[in-house]
Amino acid sequence: MRKDGECMKVGDDVVFTGHGTRRSRLYNYPAVFGDKHHRVKAIKISCCNTFLIFVGIDGMYNKDYFTTVKTMTGNSQAKTGEA
Repeated sequence: MRKDGECMKVGDDVVFTGHGTRRSRLYNYPAVFGDKHHRVKAIKISCCNTFLIFVGIDGMYNKDYFTTVKTMTGNSQAKTGEA
């Protein structure tokens, strides 16, 4: 969830913030996501977890490892990991 209590949604830009977690280190998430902003392409919800699917990155990733960032209109594409 966003820090302000709103849910993440498709089209949001997020940044990886789960650096200290055991799972993120095990799967090398810091190297995969870096400090770039990533655009949410789709959101999948299971019984207990919410997963994000990103533009240009294969796989689904738990939303708990990401924080929504505010981007200025027109600048978001330059900051994201989009190709």
